[in-house]
Amino acid sequence: MEQTDEIAPPSRTKKKKKAEALQEIGVALVELPEKELKNLTIPQELKDAILDARTMTKHGSRRRQLQYIGTLMRDLDPEPIQMAVEHISLDRAKAAHKFQKMEAWRDHFISPGNKDHTQEAFITAFPHTDRQRLGQLIRNAVNAKDEQKKTKTSRVLFRYIREVMETSTGEPTS
Repeated sequence: MEQTDEIAPPSRTKKKKKAEALQEIGVALVELPEKELKNLTIPQELKDAILDARTMTKHGSRRRQLQYIGTLMRDLDPEPIQMAVEHISLDRAKAAHKFQKMEAWRDHFISPGNKDHTQEAFITAFPHTDRQRLGQLIRNAVNAKDEQKKTKTSRVLFRYIREVMETSTGEPTS
């Protein structure tokens, strides 16, 4: 047996998996909001292809466009693009989690039960909270008579919770 220093070319399966991975990154790029897409440093031809894919509604044409995006990405280093897409996804997940925390606080405040305990826990977690304002907003939301007024007062309470949480220096543990 004779050994050569030549490296075997990648198998068809590896080529296919790489092409599919590039196409998946392309799908993620197509799903990004336009604002975030503009912030990415990718060639204009790829941006145009992504924007075109968004307008396509037929399954076949969209699939072909995604394949084209994958083909364009073969000439690029996909690593930075993939990292940017993952970073954006992580930021979105963090924002969604923070929003859910805010909703949970609001729901605890307006649900029957431990209002005082919940209010104290919030003030402990966010010491710069205006205790009187929070108490007034909770009372308004709880004592609202009709559905329209309840919705409005709940939104006002939510906005205040968001304001307090966004101006806080640290994340609460609860």
